[in-house]
Amino acid sequence: MGDLDLFSKGMEVEVCSDDVGLRGAWFTATVLRSNLKKNKICVEYKTLIANEKDNKPLREFVNVVNLRPIPPREIQRSFQSSDEVDAYHNDGWWEGVVIKVLDNSRYSVYFRSGKEQIDFNESQLRIHREWVNGIWVPPMMEEEEKKKVEELPFSQQKKQVEKKKKNQQQKVEKKEELPLSQQQQKVEKKEELPLSQQQHKQVQKMKKNQNKTSSKLEVEFNEGMHVEVSSDEEGFVGAWYTATVVKVIGKNRFLVEYQTLRTDDESELLKEEVDDLHIRPPPPEVPQVDSFSRLEEVDAMYHDGWWVGVISKVLGNSRYIVYFREGNEEIEFGSSQLRLHQDWINGKWLRLSEV
Repeated sequence: MGDLDLFSKGMEVEVCSDDVGLRGAWFTATVLRSNLKKNKICVEYKTLIANEKDNKPLREFVNVVNLRPIPPREIQRSFQSSDEVDAYHNDGWWEGVVIKVLDNSRYSVYFRSGKEQIDFNESQLRIHREWVNGIWVPPMMEEEEKKKVEELPFSQQKKQVEKKKKNQQQKVEKKEELPLSQQQQKVEKKEELPLSQQQHKQVQKMKKNQNKTSSKLEVEFNEGMHVEVSSDEEGFVGAWYTATVVKVIGKNRFLVEYQTLRTDDESELLKEEVDDLHIRPPPPEVPQVDSFSRLEEVDAMYHDGWWVGVISKVLGNSRYIVYFREGNEEIEFGSSQLRLHQDWINGKWLRLSEV
């Protein structure tokens, strides 16, 4: 996601955070200076402040892997259900999915990170893109292409883009792949400045909204039920692990026993308490898929869990390169290790398809 040489002093960038409650958001900032030895860059945020007394912009050193250029501006367009978008919310751009098209150019967007649903105007949304190996995915369209397809839904535009961008795709596929880091870069100890008061408020607001959303999901998880469980722990974000409900604790908490995770001494299966924001039924079985398409969203069986990723390259013999956003890495898998990704939204399973 980043290279020190790319981010020069004075450059406007977007910065993501690994802090709980802020994952999935990108905040605009300006590069002040870099630290070559520690692979970090000092930035000054546009919308975040250090404290409320002097109202000065927040400055901090961030790891270069958490930076990217500002996405290029593009024409205004309408969206449709299942489009992945960035929504401007709480002073940053948050990754979400359009799950309902409303009247008057408004859309209902679901946020996986916070497990909440919020309505937005069209002007508050942009197409979601990933900065991978120095290019935007999906790629930006040429100006002449924009004029031809300006009124088309994004899903149709993307098909035309892929057809017109074969040369660019071949060039990208020749680039050196990201190393298999097993998220080592993401779990290294940080030396950033403390969380600002404004960031703290955003975290609390997100948690409050999560609780509101949680009350809407009337799903009963009974003892003995097979489920999947997620975690906000660093290094595990983006994964779902199979488990069994051992005990129902109160209204919204459960004691679960994992089927693939064990205690530190390996003596028994791991048990822990989880809330209803981190538990869901197993996804419904779908017919075995023999082939996947580039940019298709999948779950990959990796390190004993199902990790959400995106097909970034189609290889031969039913092999694929999958890109993982949380770890910023690409790993090769066989088709038997993949399944179509589905989202558990408002008590229903939805297939939100491609990026």
